[in-house]
Amino acid sequence: MGLKKHHKVLEVGVGPMRFARLLIPFLEPNNYCGVEPNKNFVQAGQKKELFPLFGSISRYQKPRIVHNAVMDFSEFNDEFDYIICYGNPLEIETLNLFYQNASQKLKDSGKILYAWYDSPIQRAEIEHLSKILDLDTIEFERPKAWLKKEEWSWYVSTKASRLVVGSTENINYRLYKQTKDYDKLVVWLHGAGERGDDNLSSVSGWSIYVVQKLLSLGCDVLVPQCPKESKWVDIDWSMDDHEDLGQTNAMSDVVKLVGQFKRGKNYVVGQSMGGFGVWDCMARHPKLFDAGIAFCGGICRGLSRKITNPIWAFRSSNDPTVPMKNSVKAVNNCEYAKLTKMSIGHRIAEAALADPDTLDWLFRH
Repeated sequence: MGLKKHHKVLEVGVGPMRFARLLIPFLEPNNYCGVEPNKNFVQAGQKKELFPLFGSISRYQKPRIVHNAVMDFSEFNDEFDYIICYGNPLEIETLNLFYQNASQKLKDSGKILYAWYDSPIQRAEIEHLSKILDLDTIEFERPKAWLKKEEWSWYVSTKASRLVVGSTENINYRLYKQTKDYDKLVVWLHGAGERGDDNLSSVSGWSIYVVQKLLSLGCDVLVPQCPKESKWVDIDWSMDDHEDLGQTNAMSDVVKLVGQFKRGKNYVVGQSMGGFGVWDCMARHPKLFDAGIAFCGGICRGLSRKITNPIWAFRSSNDPTVPMKNSVKAVNNCEYAKLTKMSIGHRIAEAALADPDTLDWLFRH
């Protein structure tokens, strides 16, 4: 990568100093800086990785390490030739914060080195951030052997994607497009907790794993973000039945985006508030969506009869947020719907998508 002794390096995610133990002796004094939120990791690394040379290395090389978990590099007055992030894959919000702050500390000729698992969503985000911030990123893949076996289904993929970030009059959205020509589009409708105007929280938490799963199966994935004060469907989620109050402005914009980006096959999947959105979309726009999966959610009985394409509802009998009766009534009034009952609380999407038959069913339609 062209690293020289006189270069200044910032390592983000120092951990137990396994990389730092090589960089610090190589670089000239004062040229290594690091950020690590867990002070205990660094102390363990000083004892295990650098002992017994830590005292002399610290005295002569003068490495500087700060401890914070908010990607704050302001304690360093330097500009860096290389900024390195070799830790675990970052959440999308943290990844954006990392790039924004790194761009303020990188020399004009500097480079970012970012280690990633073979993950299309990570790669799409990195390429997008590098482009808009005009940064030179060198990507290098971490060995799959470092992954826990249960993580493979989320991170290991031969697919690559590109990211389009945009907004309409009422919503923000992120569109992950495959680099190859695949003819499927899946709309992921998030729950109430991911609402906002940052165009980031919609892919935060476990939503990122759902999007990653869809990308790994060769789909384009549209992730709209519902504004904080709005809903995908204007109803009281705690009620057993609902009155049709018409389509919300946020959902109207989602439908317009699907019309703009639609492929040969178009699907809609959602959780909780997004589950209500799935029912609503498929009832009001039966010709636009080929099939859908609703995790929680429901619909007024009059609208459910208008659905003419397959919809699979997953519900949990011990869901404390959305009554199960809602989905049962919706399914009973829709000849194209089927219902699977579980007992795992409100967050049902993860468990359902862990079964490959779930998305296999979707893509058969």
